[in-house]
Parts: sequence; C-alpha cells; structure tokens
Amino acid sequence: MTADTETLVLEILKRLQADMADVRQDLAGIRVELAAMVDDLRRRVERIERRLELNDTN
Repeated sequence: MTADTETLVLEILKRLQADMADVRQDLAGIRVELAAMVDDLRRRVERIERRLELNDTN
C-alpha cells in the first residue's frame, strides 16, 4: 500500500470508530428508556390487577 492509501484507510477507520461510539451511546440511552418504560408498564399492570382483585396463586 502507498502512504496515501494507508492514510485514507486510517481516516476511514477513525470515522467508523467514531460512528460506532455514537451508536453505542445511543443504544445505552435506548436501553435506559426501555427499562423505564417496562417498569412503568409493570406498575400499571400490577395496579390494574389489584383493582380487579386478580391474585397470582402460583
């Protein structure tokens, strides 16, 4: 490989690395949001079950 080709490849790899870091950060935020949504839904279902007097007898 020539020096220009190596430089180009390194620049592309650096951009890919930065993009992957952004994706990881976005994914972490999505996980937090999903966990909060699941917790909220779980509380709502439990509340509905209590109001309907549904008991889990297992």
